[in-house]
Amino acid sequence: MGKLVLRASGKVVALDETDVLWLEASHNYVVFHANGSRYVVRGTLETFIVGLDPRCFVRAHRSAVVNLARVSRVEHHSGSRVTLLLPTGERVPVSRSRAKTVLEALKPGGTAIAS
Repeated sequence: MGKLVLRASGKVVALDETDVLWLEASHNYVVFHANGSRYVVRGTLETFIVGLDPRCFVRAHRSAVVNLARVSRVEHHSGSRVTLLLPTGERVPVSRSRAKTVLEALKPGGTAIAS
């Protein structure tokens, strides 16, 4: 994994990809959840997906990308809904259309697909 260099809140921040738990789209911004902090960066999720290691990050929802190595638990709900639990206690919903891809990527030897 590599480094991400972000301009957040007027500062330049360098993050290791391994420290990033997940990315969240919020209007014209992307929120990077890493190191117990949130870094808000102007741009779209699609812009940042290109720079992420596709073996480690998976698109869980149209507004969320998750670092597979940071998933603590997978919660299955009625109606085939799935939620990913992160070490911080945050829950990231998985869209029904992406559930199969996410679950396959989480299996040992699975390969993530970022887009």
